[in-house]
Amino acid sequence: MKVLIIGGMGAGMSVAAKLKRSSPDTIIKVFEHGPDVSYGTCGLPYYVSGLYTDANLMRVRSVAEFEASGIDVAMGHSVLAVDAPAKELVARNMTNGQEYRERYDKLVIATGTTPIVPPLPGVGLPGIFTLKTIPDGQALRQALLQESVRQVVIIGAGYIGMEMVESCVLLGKKVRVIEMKEQTLPPMDVEIARLAQDEAEKHGVVFNLGEAVSAFAGHDRVHEVLTNKGRYQADLVLLSIGVSPNTKFLQNTGIATLPNGAIITDQQMRTNLPDIFAAGDCCAVWHKLLHKPVYLPLGTNANKQGRHLAQVLVGQSPGFPGALGTAVLKMLNLEMGRTGITEAEAKQNNLACASAMVEVMNHPPYFPNSTPIYIKLTYNPESKVIIGAQLAGAEGAAARLATMAAVIDRQMTATELGNLDLPYSPPFAQVWDALHVAAAAIK
Repeated sequence: MKVLIIGGMGAGMSVAAKLKRSSPDTIIKVFEHGPDVSYGTCGLPYYVSGLYTDANLMRVRSVAEFEASGIDVAMGHSVLAVDAPAKELVARNMTNGQEYRERYDKLVIATGTTPIVPPLPGVGLPGIFTLKTIPDGQALRQALLQESVRQVVIIGAGYIGMEMVESCVLLGKKVRVIEMKEQTLPPMDVEIARLAQDEAEKHGVVFNLGEAVSAFAGHDRVHEVLTNKGRYQADLVLLSIGVSPNTKFLQNTGIATLPNGAIITDQQMRTNLPDIFAAGDCCAVWHKLLHKPVYLPLGTNANKQGRHLAQVLVGQSPGFPGALGTAVLKMLNLEMGRTGITEAEAKQNNLACASAMVEVMNHPPYFPNSTPIYIKLTYNPESKVIIGAQLAGAEGAAARLATMAAVIDRQMTATELGNLDLPYSPPFAQVWDALHVAAAAIK
């Protein structure tokens, strides 16, 4: 069997590595157009801030290591098209410009994403950055270390945008965040998202919510950001308004996608075309609670999909069971995260829901540095089955979210959560843990 893989990041290389271990005789070739394979993009904000300074620490495994295991890695090769009836792809060697066709028995599309860059006036000015690759991170860090860069404007208040708020604050910059929606962190409910805004504002960050950027101004480099409500000085701009699946090269294949271009697959990660599979951020994932394909570009999903797909290809796995959209982030002195369905998502999908929110101390007040944790649970009002959790706090919130992911995955009720044998010791929790208290708020 000959398997061609388009994309050499998390999902693609997970497929390649696991497949080679499971089926050593399988011929595997990976096409990657960029300069790197298999690195942790989620570490980029912390590299930019200087929490570590060796970019190589983000690299998980080298091309040489993959090739030593028998995987052919074609670096600097861009796939231009897929000929599904002929079971061939068209590739270009970016070094010499040569184009060629290569046949496959099975094709895996794992092309990831590209940062969205809006076609606005001045968007090409020097000093405007995106953050997706190691070279992006290196260029952004070098620019932020310049003394002339004092005022940073971050466009977009999603996960990466808010993590970069922390990075820029740690580097001593004045930070302004412009977000088109009326809240920070749109994937979360407003009560939880507001806590992130409050924390950032304590460190001097200015938020302009409900504003749409219309242009960038400057001569030799960017100096201003223009919106529908004002003009703001900027020595450096970071675009963090989301990502787009790298699937435009598939437009003439008839492959099924969501409106944003994310490939639709079944739980075995098969597309609607024979012998073509997809995994990672270029495709949708099955949501365990919404029971439909949704777009959740998260590294956890990508790596799990890759591993399952490798086993699917050799008949050893029923496929990827689905996801809950579990995500966490740290921003300054705040840990926060979500799993399952928010109240807003439940309403958007016409699901019966109710919610309860509590504020409870992370451990007994007599133990030093006791701080509050905010917990919002979404649940079915009849069965009291918990369908979503959002947490925020100075310490312990992220760890407790892991418990809630398991609770929701197992479809536990509030009563069952309240009876969980959770650990207790004064440095870590009260006798009734914060999660017990949240469960008790569900009547």
